[in-house]
Amino acid sequence: MGKVIHIPKIFYFLKWCLLIVIAVCTALMGFTQSMFVASLYRVRTMFVMDIVSVDEKWVPKFFQFTGFNLLLAFSASLSLFLISPAASGSGIPDVKAYLNGVEHPVFRNFFTFRTFIAKVIASALAVGSSMILGKEGPMLHGGSILAVIFGSSNWFKQKMDVASHWGTYTYNRDLRDLVACGAACGVCTAFKAPVGGVLFSMEMSTR
Repeated sequence: MGKVIHIPKIFYFLKWCLLIVIAVCTALMGFTQSMFVASLYRVRTMFVMDIVSVDEKWVPKFFQFTGFNLLLAFSASLSLFLISPAASGSGIPDVKAYLNGVEHPVFRNFFTFRTFIAKVIASALAVGSSMILGKEGPMLHGGSILAVIFGSSNWFKQKMDVASHWGTYTYNRDLRDLVACGAACGVCTAFKAPVGGVLFSMEMSTR
């Protein structure tokens, strides 16, 4: 018979606590972004009402409305360029590649706090500009970034180093598990579908 490995329950408890923190922070990220988008919609509605109430031809009104949306779209692109170009795109293909074991230097900037800030701001501005896109990809990427930020903390590394002599924990594997959980939290926040988030994360990590 093989040797039975007994792992202290405290390590399971600490890991579950870390997952709860990631889930709560991802939900707060989604709430903050939704409030930002709602504020942009209110500003845009007030602007539209002002230009509609003016007694003039529709052509200037059309260009004013289009210009306002283009300003928001340009602000989204500018925030990506100035803060972190790694935040461009949905983030889903990169997270999927990372979960499937791909190692590439591009991931050095893909899971940073600067990328997280750029992702939240740019996606909110893009959604507020009436562009045909959603928050699903940015939410998934944001949840994954939060998982890496918390998982890369010195506290978590020390706990995993202490537990590594049981032969069960490895930092790289556990960090990828946290990224999968962060991605699931992001999908759950975007669609309000916990089961769907878990299934989507399982699908990404097994393809």
